[in-house]
Amino acid sequence: VEGRWTEIRSAFLEAMYTGWRRQLYPRLSRTVGRVRPPTPADPDDFLHSVDAVLEYDATDRLARIEPRTLVIGGDDDPFFPERILRETHDELPDAQLAIFRGARHGAFLERKEAFDDWVRQFLAGEPARARS
Repeated sequence: VEGRWTEIRSAFLEAMYTGWRRQLYPRLSRTVGRVRPPTPADPDDFLHSVDAVLEYDATDRLARIEPRTLVIGGDDDPFFPERILRETHDELPDAQLAIFRGARHGAFLERKEAFDDWVRQFLAGEPARARS
């Protein structure tokens, strides 16, 4: 991993976005990003964080979550695929589900207006309306 941070960031950006962002952001990372490459303070922190995310499973605790919950994401997210979003939603006692068609992990940016609208309405306690 050491010395491969630009490559890792570029791969992450490619996995995060669709459309022009998926084409442009990794290229920028590989070119302009080399001027100031990402370097974590402690590379082991990054590795431990990735391992923790991959190993963590709280599925057995979802039914005990009391506050209303918004499960939101893209249907093409490689990190939290639609199947996981739906399974999470189904296990939560009081949840709303918002899935953005054709979006990946960067749905919060690529579908900013609709994403923000979902969050605002959820926080205001308004009922969900079909949109994406």
